[in-house]
Amino acid sequence: MEEDYISIKHGPRFEGMPSTIGMFGAIGFIIYGSWLISEDLASALVMYFIAIVCIFIFLDFRGVNIDFKRNRIRQYRNMLMIRHGKWETLSDFKKVSLTLEQFKTMSASSLISQSFNSKSHDSYFVILEGEEGIIPFEIGEYEAHSSAKSTMKWMADKLNIPSEDLYGERKKKAAKIQSGRRKTGRRN
Repeated sequence: MEEDYISIKHGPRFEGMPSTIGMFGAIGFIIYGSWLISEDLASALVMYFIAIVCIFIFLDFRGVNIDFKRNRIRQYRNMLMIRHGKWETLSDFKKVSLTLEQFKTMSASSLISQSFNSKSHDSYFVILEGEEGIIPFEIGEYEAHSSAKSTMKWMADKLNIPSEDLYGERKKKAAKIQSGRRKTGRRN
């Protein structure tokens, strides 16, 4: 018997206003607690406890819960060990696709030196798609195409819906064009 309830954990995201507030709150309460420790141990311990709560908010753990038995799926945020998020109906989704997004990032040192050297990295996304009007649902972001492809195939098999590797198709087309150029000796 296959599992009826699955959690795909994405780990901490460190993004958004709550995460930023959590980071500064944790730092502030640790500093304030350290200042209070010699005068009032009980108050210092309360400050450290609040700092721990702020750390959980800063980490901003996220993931996806899939409940096959109840035909529902949700993206969740895990704050203070409590998962919350809106459930959506699995049967609203008719296809699983894999896409590639390329992101460019700049380090702080390149910004300071004004060299503006950027690094790019690829992220592969597995997405559930439905009819028009249904907002696509992100299953996960992966660093490797093989990992994303494996998840895409698993979801398609589990939900008995078609899958489409948009990155793989684009890669095949590019290889075909490159091969044609080599055969004809053309260069563009």
